[in-house]
Amino acid sequence: MNPGIPIAFLAAVFSFSKDIVSKHLSFKVSSLVSTLASFAYSLPFYILALIVSWSFGQESFLLSKSFFIFVLLRSLTDVFAENFKMRSLEKGDISLVSPFISLSPVFLIFLSPLLTGESISLIGTIGIILTVVGCLVVFGKFSLDKLGKSFHVVLTSLASAFFFALNGCFDWLAVHEATPIMSGFAMSLCSALLILPFIRSEPKWKGQLIANKKAFLLRGFFETAFMTAKLAALQFISAHYVSALVKTAILGSIIAGGVVFKEKDISRKLIGAALIIVGAAIIIFEL
Repeated sequence: MNPGIPIAFLAAVFSFSKDIVSKHLSFKVSSLVSTLASFAYSLPFYILALIVSWSFGQESFLLSKSFFIFVLLRSLTDVFAENFKMRSLEKGDISLVSPFISLSPVFLIFLSPLLTGESISLIGTIGIILTVVGCLVVFGKFSLDKLGKSFHVVLTSLASAFFFALNGCFDWLAVHEATPIMSGFAMSLCSALLILPFIRSEPKWKGQLIANKKAFLLRGFFETAFMTAKLAALQFISAHYVSALVKTAILGSIIAGGVVFKEKDISRKLIGAALIIVGAAIIIFEL
């Protein structure tokens, strides 16, 4: 088995855990503060991981110029992706937001060949298309009236998916220049610095960061674990396949949406999630 497959599924577990904490925080803090905290509170865990990795001789800290360029581009797209995601979670159910964000592999079908030079097979394309069908099933029972009410959530979720697809490409490029831990640390630090100038317009942002520090630290841990696992998987698997496999986290998100947040119509959403899992299985067969 390709070692990237279990690593990608591990990343999916951490992604699901991170989304649960994010949904919990969305009731307490603004999307901008939550976005900053997503990056800033992961830094202590990255620093600890770097120290441990360096002590075992796994980090040399010799970085190329192209690495910093990829990190900057990735950080810019990640700021947009995370902010759109937090905005979506503020207004929509986690079981609605997650399926639309899971469309990022579809964008990668077109973006990967352009940015990374990676191609995709017919079987792989079918697997990704199945994930799209699953998302449509999840959303399909909405009436036009409900669709109109959720339109803003859909748009922000799709925007998040597009930018996640972009930073998936830059993830792949960066992690081929440095280790997963160093790449994740540099990306998170750069993203936090990029968003700092905008946070001052947010009322009581310092208070929000301090009051919810325990939850932010927990999510920071999951963010570090997720990114490290995702970047490690990218060393073995193409960006579009890793993105699709990680999106199997939607199953956990939908279950949590029903059990934790008491969201409705979970059974139909689980059918959509099952189709996404079938798509992931086809991708595994292709790998």
